[in-house]
Amino acid sequence: MMAVAEKAAESVKKAAAPKKAAPAKAAAKVPAKNFMASRIKPDEIIRMTQLYEQYGNYADVAREVGRAASTVAKYIKLSGTPKPVKQALRRMANK
Repeated sequence: MMAVAEKAAESVKKAAAPKKAAPAKAAAKVPAKNFMASRIKPDEIIRMTQLYEQYGNYADVAREVGRAASTVAKYIKLSGTPKPVKQALRRMANK
């Protein structure tokens, strides 16, 4: 009789014991991508300026050139750029 009770107690313990988690599958390794955008070239700034004169807003220009609207705005406004450089770029854009 004692053997039956011991077996029952063991089966209860096994059922109550936490189950081992299945080993995690290794995630497929994806090569890292470079998410940095390429540098803005002077001819691209000129193109942005021309498109801005045509469209009148940064979002449309951004879609056209494939840049963020904030980037387009920064280069059209040329914030932090010396005045002679701004004037030269504007003259080149108006050609």
